[in-house]
Amino acid sequence: LKGELYPAVIYANDNYSATIHTNAKERLQVPSFDTSVLPAEIELSDYDMVARNTSGSGYPTVRAASRYRTGSFFFEIAVDALEQGGFLLMGIGSLNMPENREYMPSEKYNAYGYSAAGELFALGEVVSAGHEHYQAGDKVGLICSLDKGILTFYVNSRQTGEIRNLSPHMEYCPFVVFGNGMFQVTINRIPQIGKIFAVNEKQSVESKASRAANFVHPDHAQQ
Repeated sequence: LKGELYPAVIYANDNYSATIHTNAKERLQVPSFDTSVLPAEIELSDYDMVARNTSGSGYPTVRAASRYRTGSFFFEIAVDALEQGGFLLMGIGSLNMPENREYMPSEKYNAYGYSAAGELFALGEVVSAGHEHYQAGDKVGLICSLDKGILTFYVNSRQTGEIRNLSPHMEYCPFVVFGNGMFQVTINRIPQIGKIFAVNEKQSVESKASRAANFVHPDHAQQ
C-alpha cells in the first residue's frame, strides 16, 4: 500500500458506535522505552512498547523515555513472560538506570522499586517485604507524586505498597530490571491505574481549592 493510511469506521446505521484503538502512544501521553540508552541484552518491539531480556541472564535494566522532576505521573506495565519465582523489578530511578546490572540497584541510582517477590527497594536496600507478589498476566503500575515525595505501587489496580520521603530535587524516570530469564513486559497503552490517577489529581485540586476558600488570614481572625 502506498501513501498515508488512517484508521476508519463505516457505520451501517445511527445505532452503532465504535472506538478506534491505534498505536498512538501520545493518546494518553504514555511513554515508550528509551532506545538511546538500551542495554545490548534488551530487545524492543511494537513501537518500543515491548521489552524482552533476550540473553536470559544478568540483570539488564531498561528505562522509559520520560523524565520527571516535579508534579505527579503514572506508569504501568503488563507482565507478559515471567517464570515462577523469576525476578522482575519496576520503579523509578535516576536517568543512568540502564547502567545497572544488579538485581537491587545501588544507592548511586537513586532507585525505588517493587519486585515480583513482593519486596520494596529504596536506595540500595530492601525497606519492606511481604507485599503481594506479581506474575505473568498481571498489570503492575505506580503513581508518583514528586511534590509530596510519595510513590505508590499497584497490582491489577489494587494498591500493594507505598514508599515515602523520596529524595527531593532529583530527575526520575520509570524503569524495569529483568532477572535471569527471557522475561518480557509491555508498557500498557491504556493503563488501568489511569482512572485512579485522574481521581487522585481531581481530589488534590478540590482539596487545595477548599483549603484556599476556607483559609482565614491570622490578621483577620480576631475581627
